[in-house]
Amino acid sequence: MTTYKIDIEPESTSVVWDKNNNRWSKQKSLWVCSYGKFKTIAWQEWQDLLLRFGPLTDNPPLPKEGEKFSTLNELERLPNGSVIMSDNEHYVFLKKGGGFQCTDPVIGTVKTAWFWGRPLDIILLKLGEDS
Repeated sequence: MTTYKIDIEPESTSVVWDKNNNRWSKQKSLWVCSYGKFKTIAWQEWQDLLLRFGPLTDNPPLPKEGEKFSTLNELERLPNGSVIMSDNEHYVFLKKGGGFQCTDPVIGTVKTAWFWGRPLDIILLKLGEDS
């Protein structure tokens, strides 16, 4: 993960997130963002973007407690100690040592691969502290 705090625009980065977790993507020489529900597009030059919305990062934000998410990437990036619930199967998991311990003793500890092919509708109950 890179955090950008200086006004030199990175050449190899085309997507960044600002301090408010908004996603900005580079289109030609400008940066564009869709703001939440309103879908308003704002165009900024790198220096203006950094000044108004920085610091910027190239790593997407983690979900907040109580939010649903549905990608394996988000699941894998959760820190140890995070507690999630599979909305459609009603299982609760604790992330520990890179694996997920399930409260159902029949399932036991699973890796992220266990979620492959299953409909992901995960709710983050508690964000872990090992980031």
